[in-house]
Order: sequence, then structure tokens, then C-alpha cells
Amino acid sequence: MTVTKLTETTVLCAETHLSLTAFPSHIAWRTQRSSYGPLTPRQRPEGTGSDPTSWGRWDVAGHRTIYAADSAVGSYVESLGWAAVNQALDVPLDEYFDEYEDGVPYLDDEPTLMAQVNKEFHQTGKMSWGQIPADWRHGRELYNLRLPPDGWFIDIGSADTVSAIATAIPKRLASAGITTLTLGDLYGDNRVVTTLIAHWLRGRALFDGSLPHGIFYRSKFGLDFGCFAIWLRAVDDGKELTSEPTAQIGSREILRMDPDLKRAAALLGLNVH
Repeated sequence: MTVTKLTETTVLCAETHLSLTAFPSHIAWRTQRSSYGPLTPRQRPEGTGSDPTSWGRWDVAGHRTIYAADSAVGSYVESLGWAAVNQALDVPLDEYFDEYEDGVPYLDDEPTLMAQVNKEFHQTGKMSWGQIPADWRHGRELYNLRLPPDGWFIDIGSADTVSAIATAIPKRLASAGITTLTLGDLYGDNRVVTTLIAHWLRGRALFDGSLPHGIFYRSKFGLDFGCFAIWLRAVDDGKELTSEPTAQIGSREILRMDPDLKRAAALLGLNVH
């Protein structure tokens, strides 16, 4: 089966009409708990009891998926994104409150909602909003992974890929409330939609007879950061971890003064202790 070459590393699959990107032996970064290691994600349950709302974006029921980035900064950003400072809180209190319950002006000494939240966190012994405790670093490592030497990742942000998905599974998308598939759906927080799409993509046989290694996508925190969702097919098939074409090749402890960590924290408005 022939393919159309889109760039030096990207082709249009004539079999699936998906845009495929090659990353032969590319180095990726993954931030993960040391007790788990970089290649031992939990297997997602399947059947009536499975609930994808708390899963990773491209997880598939009954299978294992890991996530990595094409830079250390990107890996940190993706790992800490949950804690990004909510700018909606940095507004004057009178945007939300006119007066306190007893008629006394609401905490004049704390002029913004963010300041009030931080004050109440402090009073209950919690760290202020946007502060990441040292335990987060101490319990994790930054791992280097070598991606497979050959094969393909699906470029989820390509117009060809979006069109191929929308054309192939319109009824399934409609059942999830999607009538016109857009990047907003692929990068949004509706895990029912993204895991449904991941389930379909994982089983596509490509033009060369291979199955995709996973999905390449851009971080929702910035197009600067490329990310990988990697399906661990060998482990799912009952083989040893060493059978996976994606392999760990190194790791390092996460230091507070790590310039990559500091850059990620600054982008997210965080302070990592």
C-alpha cells in the first residue's frame, strides 16, 4: 500500500487516512513516582464498571498507556498542570461578595479571592495555592525513554486525522454528544470522547501492516511541547516488560533548582519547594 509523504517524518496512511509521524529511537521524558517506575501504568478496567472520566486522555479500556513529552520542561508542565494557579481567583472579593453574612464588609484586609483562599489554607495548616511541597519531588524521578526504532505514532492534531476519525465513527461520536469533531474535543477534558477515540485508533492496522505505537499530540499548555501517549502492547499481551519497543534508558532525581523544573513552574505560576 502506498503512502503520501507529508513531511520528512510524516505520511498520510492510505489504509486509514490517518496522519502518521515517525520518531525513530527519539528520546522522551516522563515524570513518574519512583515507586511505580516509568513503564508500569495501571491497566484500565473494562466492562460496565469502567468509568473513563478520571483516566488519562488516550487511555483504552483493558489496556495500559504511558505518557511522556519531547522535553524535560514539557514533562514537568504536563505533570504539574493540575496545580496551575487558577487566575479566576485573582480577582477582587467584591466581584463575588458584597458583604459578609452579618452585614460586616467581607474581610477588607484580604482584597482578592486568591488572598482569602491562601489565608484560609494557612489557617488550616495547608500550603498556599500554587505551592508544591518538596514531597512531590522526593517521591518522583524524571525518566528518559527511548521510543521505538521504527513504526508510527498517530498525529492527532492533523486535519487529515481529525477528518478520518469523524468519517469513520460518526455514530459513536454522536453517542458521546459530538456532531462536528474539532480540536476542541480532542484537547478538551471530556474523557468519554477522547478514550472512545483512543479505543478506535488503537486497533487500526496501518498501511505497512503494523499497529500504531500510540498518539502524538501537543500540550494544552502550549504548542511548544510535544507529547506521546504510548500503548504498551507487549505487556498487555502478557510479555515481559523488556519486550516493549519503548525502553527506559536513564533517570535523574528532581532537584528544586533544576532549570527545567523552574521553567515549568514559572509557566504555570507555581512555586516548587
